[in-house]
Amino acid sequence: MVICIVGKSGSGKSTISNMLEKYSKNIIKLDVDLLSHKTLEIDEVKNEILNKIGNVFDDNFNVDRKQLSKIVFNNHDKLSILNNISWKYMEIMIDNFLEENKDKIVIIDWLLSPLTKYFSSSDLKILVDADYNVRKNRVIKRDNIDDVAFYKRELASIDLSKYKYDYIINNNYGIKESEVEKIYDKSIIYRKF
Repeated sequence: MVICIVGKSGSGKSTISNMLEKYSKNIIKLDVDLLSHKTLEIDEVKNEILNKIGNVFDDNFNVDRKQLSKIVFNNHDKLSILNNISWKYMEIMIDNFLEENKDKIVIIDWLLSPLTKYFSSSDLKILVDADYNVRKNRVIKRDNIDDVAFYKRELASIDLSKYKYDYIINNNYGIKESEVEKIYDKSIIYRKF
């Protein structure tokens, strides 16, 4: 079983994922954002970034993610270039993870999953929603960024149609454990794993 948990930055995707993961040792989370960081360690990716985006590297030829973020969140074309460079490697990593964990319930915790094959083939789709200012305050505190950086991140985000999801969790005032338990009881626990 594959569960896609989607939400904009600061909405609480990871909180929901972590709560579900605690219910069973057979539930495992794939944080695709962490995978994207791993792709930045691949030599082919680094060389393409250097040639197509520019020098965003430290003295050891490691990608300076803060510098890269400043560039791609200020330039939509550069963001598309970065996504095109890294996607083929990310897709291989995701496919491998799913294959290695095919006997488990895999949570894909990722804003961009609706743009991929994983969303359409998932068994359960959950949207975590929160107002802009609530998310902004959370992200500023969590990531130590300012309002402008959050706004640019938000501009680079995708629109999320609420009609594509099995469940929508509003996280303006915190996530109720009972709401997550209900999803687990109604849509996950009956699966044989």
